[in-house]
Amino acid sequence: MRCSCARSSLAALAVLPAVLSCASAPPAPDRPERFRLEGTVRVEGSGPFERRISVIDESGAQWELAAGALESDLRLLDGYTVGVLCSARAGGGSHAVTAESYLIIPPDGSIAVLGEIGLDGSSVTVTEDDRVHALSGALIDALRAHEGMRAWVWGEGHGRGGAIAVTGYEVLGPACP
Repeated sequence: MRCSCARSSLAALAVLPAVLSCASAPPAPDRPERFRLEGTVRVEGSGPFERRISVIDESGAQWELAAGALESDLRLLDGYTVGVLCSARAGGGSHAVTAESYLIIPPDGSIAVLGEIGLDGSSVTVTEDDRVHALSGALIDALRAHEGMRAWVWGEGHGRGGAIAVTGYEVLGPACP
């Protein structure tokens, strides 16, 4: 004699895939696939395998960044305000994103450029792509020591020539060849 429970269990298992396939998909994220995130960089952890880089936005939410090639820059910018072009990171949770590019957001009324520090005679410059900005201000002597280095420089922009009265800078490392 066969057990009727076994036949009922098999019938239930056969129907289960059909029931599961009708389940609704998880809700779509409430942010676009790529978006700009603004906030303060936060670096935690002392070693390279423990280091976490995140951005705290104005609402206080902490966004964990997979920084990839940008990690060396961003870990030096702890405490700075940045704008990061991000994309959602699959399986990373609602606040896990991949950083694609970033910009320092300077204080109001200032401009910021990323480039190579150079010397032109007695003048100090920063070259951003192919544009050369003449630098002035109290920080010039300090910048002179960083010739050939890649740095963010910010301050008040002057005139059409792209001159900058420097109020702050952050050296990121040697300029890329």
